[in-house]
Amino acid sequence: MAKILPTLVASLLVGILLSMPGHAEPVTITYMGWGNPQEKKISEDLLASFEKTHPHIKVRYIHTSDFESKLRTMMAGDIAPDVFYMPAESFEIYARKNTLLDLDPLIRETKFDVADFFPQVLKAFIYQGKHYGIPKDFTTQVMYYNKDLFDKAGVPYPTRDWTWSDMLSAARKMTLDFNNDGRIDQFGLQFSSGLVGVYGFSRQAGGDFFVTDEQGTPRKSTINSPEVLKALTFLRDLNFKDEVVLSSATGAGRDAQTEFSNGRLAMLLGYGRWLTPRFREMNKFRWDAAEMPREKERFSIIYTVAYSISAKTKHPKEAFELLSYLTGPVGQALNSDLGLAIPAIRSVAYSDHFINPKGDVDDRAFLRTIEYAEVIPRTPNPEEFNEICNPYWEQVLTLNTMQPADALKQMDPKVNAFLEKWRTLRSYPKVNWTLVLSILAVLLTIAVGVIVWFFRRSGPIGRLARQEERTGYMFIAPWILGVLLFGLFPIFTSLFLSLCEWDAITPLSNVRWLGFANYARAFTVEPKFWIALRVTAIYSIVSVPIGLVLSVAIAMLLNQKVKGIPLFRTLYYLPSLVGGVSVAVLWWRIFNRDFGLLNYALLRMGLYDLWNMKPIDWLGHETWALPAMIIMSLWGVGGGMLIYLAGLQGIPTQMYEAASIDGAGKITQFFKITLPMLSAVIFFNLIMGIIGSFQVFTQAFVMTSGGPNNATLFYVLYLFQKGFQQFEMGYASALAWVLFAIVLVLTAFVMKSSKSWVYYEGGKD
Repeated sequence: MAKILPTLVASLLVGILLSMPGHAEPVTITYMGWGNPQEKKISEDLLASFEKTHPHIKVRYIHTSDFESKLRTMMAGDIAPDVFYMPAESFEIYARKNTLLDLDPLIRETKFDVADFFPQVLKAFIYQGKHYGIPKDFTTQVMYYNKDLFDKAGVPYPTRDWTWSDMLSAARKMTLDFNNDGRIDQFGLQFSSGLVGVYGFSRQAGGDFFVTDEQGTPRKSTINSPEVLKALTFLRDLNFKDEVVLSSATGAGRDAQTEFSNGRLAMLLGYGRWLTPRFREMNKFRWDAAEMPREKERFSIIYTVAYSISAKTKHPKEAFELLSYLTGPVGQALNSDLGLAIPAIRSVAYSDHFINPKGDVDDRAFLRTIEYAEVIPRTPNPEEFNEICNPYWEQVLTLNTMQPADALKQMDPKVNAFLEKWRTLRSYPKVNWTLVLSILAVLLTIAVGVIVWFFRRSGPIGRLARQEERTGYMFIAPWILGVLLFGLFPIFTSLFLSLCEWDAITPLSNVRWLGFANYARAFTVEPKFWIALRVTAIYSIVSVPIGLVLSVAIAMLLNQKVKGIPLFRTLYYLPSLVGGVSVAVLWWRIFNRDFGLLNYALLRMGLYDLWNMKPIDWLGHETWALPAMIIMSLWGVGGGMLIYLAGLQGIPTQMYEAASIDGAGKITQFFKITLPMLSAVIFFNLIMGIIGSFQVFTQAFVMTSGGPNNATLFYVLYLFQKGFQQFEMGYASALAWVLFAIVLVLTAFVMKSSKSWVYYEGGKD
């Protein structure tokens, strides 16, 4: 006992020492953001500095390019980072779903100074009167302009009093065709198109898209107003009447920022501070930034990002320590030195960290716009709102296939229906999971009882047979569990969710029961459902037969016994092995209007001159986008060719010899011998082709994102947009089951029809 006592005392002392604060394990905080390599380096330096001054906290940094998809996936998996970037346009989605921590108690406890932040920027992250994010930085919309081009054209530099008319007059003077070949070489301007472009000009005209409540939440659409019509008409005329804008219609394949950097674009409107570092590297000409032109009112859009904390963080105080450091003067000053944005703290923004009196750009132009700049109103689902509006912006501003008044007239009821839908969704009851699980347990019990009865219906069995039966069940138990957990469970979960509303961000306890509303929405409310179905059906009807015919033709050519034929078989088969993204990038280059290989070949052959046509914008014109995808599908015919080749080599040569003796020619032999003997292979490839054609995704996602004007909105791409971009998992599940039903019906039809045309060795099936 005397020997044991000192050991116990020593152990106790060691335990006490290890439990003291100085020896406690540091808390690990996960931090996630995005940014270019320079911004990533600054974040790493900031975090290293923070860890030195806060030794009790360690930070695990996650840098990602696909930020929001990763964040939502991590939230769905209940492994959300503690501190993370929060874009203003998506903020309300997260705040409404209670995924963000209310920062007000920590702000009061730590006396964190929010008074020095720009109030317009801080307001963007307030929801129902509470702070759910602290701004990291921000930028406003400005106009970059080429001073040398202004001087050469004799046009005064932009001032604060510049109007739309002044901008148009200057743009006309600087839009030039140097060699009189009918193609504009230097453009007057380019503006940020889409939602931000139209919204910004609409506010300058005195209009707005919404009537909002006191929280800034849209309640009613005012998009079909004279002011918005004036703005949209002005932007359309810049493109197609005045032809002063570098756009896909006038300069396909020419990037606006690159054209500005190369001195072939006079004005770049509606862009933010993030372009300044890139332009500062240019030495070709003098340039500057000015405020956006005005009309009835001054207006500029604020782009901003905040730091937020997960509502489920286990270390809220430590997470707020990190957030306070990153958003404090030190963090904002370092980020400001990078030049990508404006510090959200006024004292830093008006210091030398942002304003460079010897610089080549008017930094104060960005600060002057803050007087009248605002964040775009937060909609319940920004991705869905853009999905409604973007096709109309595209038809008016890019394709010139719709009048502005018609576009706004059609948009207005859709926007109101969108707002009403999200208000209505909140009235649906939440799923009673106790009831659901109870019903599931009863059904499983019944199913097990039926199975047991089925196997025991032959009467009692002996002990040896029962032991063998148990052993058999034991061996197949892993397979049964695998099927239940990884097969049937996901299938029935998807089926159940198709009857619900769930965003995959919040727990399943927040799922709301809709019944068959998702299916009714697809068939009666969503026009894009029918567009996606039509696009996919046309693609399937055209590409599958062409692919089958070409595969058979190539297989017959490569079935000849000539020298070097294995090399040709390999060359034809290899393209089918190339990854989908690589193929999409390759064909994007081939289809490019200005320097694509396809247009080059057609020009060299003189076909465009023969047809009296301009080079086709294969992926930028709605008439040609889907045919381009069908042409691209032929890239993979080598895979089917190999299967047909195996089938051809399985046909007995004696059949052809006997047919030749009877006087049958090659064509007769093809239709009477080759096709019947290949019919089983054709049947297989036909079914696989139909299934594959209804699952087209990668090409459209990478090359066109479903455009132009939804011309390549394939069904699976539409499903992806709803499920993984807009996170309407319930509706996406319903779409998946509709797709399953369509493919099942088509497959059953082909199998039923096969009895009349598929032949096997034993005769007709």
